[in-house]
Amino acid sequence: MPIQDPYAEHVRKVQNGDRSAFEAIYIAYRRRLLSLVFRLVGNSEDADEIVQETFLEAYKNIRKFQGRSIFYTWLYRISMNISIQYNNRVIRRSDPKHYKWFSQPTVPALDMYKDIENRFVVDVVKKEIDSLPPNYRRAIDLVAIQGRSYEQTSVILGITPMVLKGRMHRARLVMRKSLEEKYPGITDSLFPSRPKREKPV
Repeated sequence: MPIQDPYAEHVRKVQNGDRSAFEAIYIAYRRRLLSLVFRLVGNSEDADEIVQETFLEAYKNIRKFQGRSIFYTWLYRISMNISIQYNNRVIRRSDPKHYKWFSQPTVPALDMYKDIENRFVVDVVKKEIDSLPPNYRRAIDLVAIQGRSYEQTSVILGITPMVLKGRMHRARLVMRKSLEEKYPGITDSLFPSRPKREKPV
């Protein structure tokens, strides 16, 4: 049985020119969208701005909505696209010396520099990130550069946390191999080896 859209009638009214019907949709979904977007961008002011832009885009294009899904799903997709565009702008503005690298408080990760001041190392690593395959680079951008949690990044990329962890691990291996070939010894500080566990006797 298909899910009934509780605001389908309001949507039809707006499509037919009744602007006031959109207010009920706004009131019904604003807080829900705000909570979602805040999880993605981590800033309440930006989240509020993105939600406002979401509703504006939805209103301007509401005649394109064909009712194949509930209206909230359509709003959700719009907000996700705008949030991703926001994240991309943040990535482009990021200062490499403030990279948070690969450490996550709740996920075991390599102990990398938290605040790299050596411009040469920063530039070298940045070039390596830029040369990664797109799916690896996107994961590194969100987790390592922006410092997004694995949960947030999984939602943004539309993958599971387990898949994300796999991408991060493979991205590290690719970077380590490439850096070691070009700059022998540089990975000793960037990728410190973990102590080997002693096998039980």
